[in-house]
Amino acid sequence: MSLDSLTSIVIAHRYWILVPLSLLEGPIVAFAAAALASRGYFDPYAAFGLFVVKDLLVDGGYYYAGRLAAGRRETSRLMARVSSNLDQFRVQWTRHAWRTTLAGKLCWGIGPIVLATGGVIGVPAKAFFTYVLIVALLQYGVLFALGYSVGRAFQAVSVAMRAVQFVVAASVVAAILYGRWRLRALEETQLG
Repeated sequence: MSLDSLTSIVIAHRYWILVPLSLLEGPIVAFAAAALASRGYFDPYAAFGLFVVKDLLVDGGYYYAGRLAAGRRETSRLMARVSSNLDQFRVQWTRHAWRTTLAGKLCWGIGPIVLATGGVIGVPAKAFFTYVLIVALLQYGVLFALGYSVGRAFQAVSVAMRAVQFVVAASVVAAILYGRWRLRALEETQLG
């Protein structure tokens, strides 16, 4: 398979490729997608929406996993062992829901656990999804603004580099022509 045919496949199915990549590493892929959107490869609003919806679905999965786990017998035994930690999470979700959501969404590694505890301790679903939606909108808004700006800056740099290449090429051609003219002038004065 040639690089041209692979490139055409990627361009034709670019949004479907974003879905699995966003599941692996959402913020980095969002930044890259925004940079590519500045070059016209993605509609920035559609790509932004894809990342926000993906976050809602994934975080909702953590929340509902916590809700399902809260009522199970195996979980009850585990909850008895970590009840002091669970009480601390309950206090955090009750008093500092925004900070807890932000920590759950932005802290790599512990994020799913923090979001699942929202389900375990019974944070109302409407409140949980409101917190998650607002944090996702802010998070991806910043990432898309930065990525789009970087993409535009690279585009401006590439345009400037092309202009510099033309100026350098024109200068080299002018120098060669001037040098040839000067050599001819010197030869004529020496001969004549």
